[in-house]
Formats: sequence, structure tokens, C-alpha cells
Amino acid sequence: MKVIGIDVNSKEVALAAMGNYVLEFFSTIKIETLGLLVEDLKDVFGVYKPDRINIEDSIYIQNYKTSKMIAEIVSACKIACEQAGFEWEIVSNKSWKKQVIGNGNATKEQIRKVIAEKYPQLQESSQDLIDATAIAMWRK
Repeated sequence: MKVIGIDVNSKEVALAAMGNYVLEFFSTIKIETLGLLVEDLKDVFGVYKPDRINIEDSIYIQNYKTSKMIAEIVSACKIACEQAGFEWEIVSNKSWKKQVIGNGNATKEQIRKVIAEKYPQLQESSQDLIDATAIAMWRK
């Protein structure tokens, strides 16, 4: 099964693609506009042709403006999936952390340790790419 994991922040979207738990690619897309993001995501989906796309749910943070922006970016990811005709699933951070890391409250350091052990090529990658990889590993 081919799965793309998506982790969002206010400036970029991190993607990791796996086929049967083999990491096939990982990359980030800088957000210029939501419309361009949708088109860029559809291009990636069209090339990789995933069976499913796992998108981390937006999280509430203290800053309302940033929380709202992240929610809008997650919505743009959903729109890209719908327009490109690919199945998608929203996954909470506690859910993927529990299943993939073994602890729903795992710290960034714990996540990095587990993922970098499985995928050494991610050793020097951003936390967002590490998280996107774990999100791709999550299964319903």
C-alpha cells in the first residue's frame, strides 16, 4: 500500500511517501498561497499515486492567528486530495504517536529517535519531515 503522510506548519507542508513501509521520498512544499499549495500537492499526488493520504489534524496553539492559518492549510490539503481523487484520512497527533511510537504523548526527541533508527536517511531532517514519515506509517 502506498501512503503519503502530511505534516503542516504555518510556512510549509512536509510530505513523506511510503510503499509497504519503505520510505520512497520525503520533501517539503513552501506555502506561497493556498491555491498554489493545492496545485503543488495535486502534482505530487499525481506522480506518486498513493492509495491513501494521511493528514495530521490541525492542533490548537496559543496564538489564534497561527492556529487559524494551520487549519486553513489542512483544509487546502483536503481539497487537493478531493480534487485529485485520492482517499485521505485526518489523524490526530496523539493517535499516530501512540500507534507508531508507542506513546501518545511522545516528545519530539522520542519521535526522532524511533524514526531515525528505522530511516537513517532522515537523521538530519527537520522535525516536520520526521513527523510526516511517522504519519505515513499510521494505519487505521
